[in-house]
Amino acid sequence: MNVSDRIVLNIYQGDFESGFDVSIETPYRACSGKLPPRPEIPSLYRELQVNLTQLVRISRDTGFWRSALEFDETLPVSRKTSQNREAYWQLCQGLKRQLETEVKTWLDPWKFNWIKIRESLIESLNDCQDFVIKTDNLLLYKLPWHVWDILQERRGIEVTFAPLDYQRTIKVDRPRDRDKPRILAMMGDDTGIDYTRDRAELLQLQTLGLADLRFLEKHQVREFFPSLRESQGWDILVFIGHSTTENIDGRIFIDEHQSISIEQFKNSVREAASNGLQLALFNSCQGLGIARNLVDLQVPAIVVMREPVSDRIAQHFLRAFLRVYREGASLPVAVRRAREQLEDEEFDWPSATWLPTIFRNPSLDLPLWRDFQNTSGDSAVSTEVSAVSAFEESELTPDLRSPPSRRGSRIQSRKQRLINYVVIPLFVSLFVIGIRSLGWLETWELKAYDLAMQWRIEPMQMQKDDRILVVEINDEDIQYQQEHNMQGNGSLSEEALERLLKYLKQHNATTIGLNIYRDFSTSPEYSELAEAIKNTQNLFFICNANISENIAIDPPPEIPISSHRIGTINILRDKDKIVRRQFVEIINPKNSNCLAEYSLSTNLALHYLYKKGVHWKLLPRQHLKVSSVEPLQFNSTTISPLNIPIAAYQDIKNAGAYQIMLNYRRYYRSESLSEVFESLHLKSFLENKVRPELVKNKIVIIGGIQKTFITPYSNFEKSNEISSVYLQAQMVSQILSAVLDDRPLIKVWPLWLELSWISLWSWVGVVLQIYATFLKKSQLRIIGLAVFGLGIVYAAFFQLSVWIPLVPSVLTLVLTPLLIRLKSKWIRQ
Repeated sequence: MNVSDRIVLNIYQGDFESGFDVSIETPYRACSGKLPPRPEIPSLYRELQVNLTQLVRISRDTGFWRSALEFDETLPVSRKTSQNREAYWQLCQGLKRQLETEVKTWLDPWKFNWIKIRESLIESLNDCQDFVIKTDNLLLYKLPWHVWDILQERRGIEVTFAPLDYQRTIKVDRPRDRDKPRILAMMGDDTGIDYTRDRAELLQLQTLGLADLRFLEKHQVREFFPSLRESQGWDILVFIGHSTTENIDGRIFIDEHQSISIEQFKNSVREAASNGLQLALFNSCQGLGIARNLVDLQVPAIVVMREPVSDRIAQHFLRAFLRVYREGASLPVAVRRAREQLEDEEFDWPSATWLPTIFRNPSLDLPLWRDFQNTSGDSAVSTEVSAVSAFEESELTPDLRSPPSRRGSRIQSRKQRLINYVVIPLFVSLFVIGIRSLGWLETWELKAYDLAMQWRIEPMQMQKDDRILVVEINDEDIQYQQEHNMQGNGSLSEEALERLLKYLKQHNATTIGLNIYRDFSTSPEYSELAEAIKNTQNLFFICNANISENIAIDPPPEIPISSHRIGTINILRDKDKIVRRQFVEIINPKNSNCLAEYSLSTNLALHYLYKKGVHWKLLPRQHLKVSSVEPLQFNSTTISPLNIPIAAYQDIKNAGAYQIMLNYRRYYRSESLSEVFESLHLKSFLENKVRPELVKNKIVIIGGIQKTFITPYSNFEKSNEISSVYLQAQMVSQILSAVLDDRPLIKVWPLWLELSWISLWSWVGVVLQIYATFLKKSQLRIIGLAVFGLGIVYAAFFQLSVWIPLVPSVLTLVLTPLLIRLKSKWIRQ
């Protein structure tokens, strides 16, 4: 298109209240006139935009917009809160049609002083297809001029805009030493948007050999200005991201934290224009201010979006525009064809076809795609892509980045991929497994275990175990005994014990456990008690041979030290003093009088199950790291021992003979343990206030509540500890529930499966790193979502009573892409 064949409609000072002075310049004539007033247009346009934004809000679709959407809180409540999206869409569609009608009426040919302008346009448009509207009114840029009847019937014309005052563009000496356009694509802030498809459309030009392409990521903003000023020059500048117009000034957002105005890099733009920059495409929101500024900086043509634009609309437009433009259409025709295809998007955004527009410097012709090419074929330009990712330049598209003849570069690229995708994840896996085996992760893994224990929801965990009765001995019970001259050693006098055992025997308690040391002989005056201790077969006692804590307490003298009615009271506490495990069987020192094979809780559970007709057998001896045991099997339930080192317990000091994880019944406060197990005070028995049915057919555990232990639930409240007698009740309940109620025990994976799982997440980190690189996503966000997903997996497994490695898996997941990124950065430097 030649400048002399251009039609220019000048719209001067004025407004919609009083009208606008206008003039027209065509190849045939020049005349002036006046656009009539139309005061309804500004308010109608604003109402449409407000309701379009509210439509997005009603549709719950505020994400993926390339600008911040501001909602109008002054709308009537009935509109703002309406959940009928269809009705709201109809409202916006009606406003759009109303505004289009207003524009058509405003441009009606029979208005005074306007008909001669229309006649001049019709006369010229039959021969000329380059139509420019020059004005400084921002709202005029935004109106749907394409609905004008004289433009609708001429499909080869698209309105372009220019300011009334602009600098005459200097003569451009554009390089001709290449056979395809050079495109500089700047990828700005991607917060809340996804420009994957934009990138793919531009890369397709490179793949097809139609353009030389360089990407500048948001992390490379300091390279933007120098790249723009390259002496080789650029033909097309593309920006994808967030932008806005403030008053009449354009601003682009280069990353999450900073933005720049066009004024801040005007010198670079001028130099780019002098080096051949012909077209700037801003596939972002509210670009009119940007276009206005770039015209002043002598850029010939700028394509922008008038208003906020969604990802899908922007991607649809870019795809359609590039296809039509590279096939030889003029710039206005390419924009019009692409804009008209956006009617597919008007089901979501009713005015989508209004968004794209062209701004230009009227002193120059608009460029064609073939103008960027050297058709003489004298020379060729390398098709190298210079897209720099957030991690490494050579990772994902090495064949696009390097000419095929550069064998050394390809070999180097393969070597780097081998390091990134094999060596680094393998190193990270071995490193994490190594520090875990040293016990360095134990604290964090156990904290994660405690959280899972606290927050899981298991039906059996919430129920009361009515098979167990706890007889508490508190300070009030001790005082009661003293007041009634019941003398004895410790918290339970011999008279009180004698009376308690008589009551329990009389009312048919199934199993009785005394969680109080009796390493002394019974007084002669309580011969019946001595006889009961010796011959009551359902009565079990404790001893302790914990050499590590210098504790050695013998069983009652009335019972042989090898009796099956004696159980150990050893409590397994971790380094942080929290009880997470229980002993099933323990090997006591041979030089001790405490030779019990099983713990008290195991003895009580086994006796109760035997009375209920449930028998067990000993499986073949299983060799552990530090000892060997014969696991117990009840029908289909096997109580498998922890084979330490396993799970978080990598320190061999944690190893014991036969231990399992303690699957607690949930409690929130130490006072609420009575909601988990039936409990009575000793005083109630001594005063004969206990109903017989509370004792019959139950396991009765007798003990004081003075000594307490920390459990995973104690983290809810520092004082929320559990007494020894209730701890024994938890241990007994776990075994009974596993055998009788099919409540699963907490299991761990075998060591080989744990190591495989930890290593797997290292390669998951590699995949996520590749994904983030290829799609230009935020690595931090993707890894964060992956860690969250891993936490969900961990919680799901724990819900099934399977304890899998979490902390080491998170470490391999995070460290692998981090090391790849650091290595890539080091190589670039």
